[in-house]
Amino acid sequence: MITNTSLHSQHFQIKHKYRFSTNFTSVGARQKSPQLLLEGNNKKDSPSPEADGEMFMIKGMTSQDAAEAAARAVAEAEFAITEAEEAAKEAERAEAEAEAAQIYAKAAVKALKLRIRNHTW
Repeated sequence: MITNTSLHSQHFQIKHKYRFSTNFTSVGARQKSPQLLLEGNNKKDSPSPEADGEMFMIKGMTSQDAAEAAARAVAEAEFAITEAEEAAKEAERAEAEAEAAQIYAKAAVKALKLRIRNHTW
């Protein structure tokens, strides 16, 4: 019988860690030819209205205001990173628990089959 403590003491390999490459193109997406990539699309990329507003705000800032805004942005980014790391750890724990449960279930089925096979009717 597999005990809960023996399952948790085992090392479980984390599966399903995939990342898309930076040049990932989804299936069915139109791919540009190398010539088009070199030439560009001849349209001037204009920033979004939100970016225009942010640029206007940034231009009117003092260096002190900019430093404070940058510090806030860094703090928010660090907080988001910390939350993401905690979520990743929780996902790893959940995956390990699921794998342990699967191992336990397989062992239980095997034991039940053995018991049924050895039972005298």
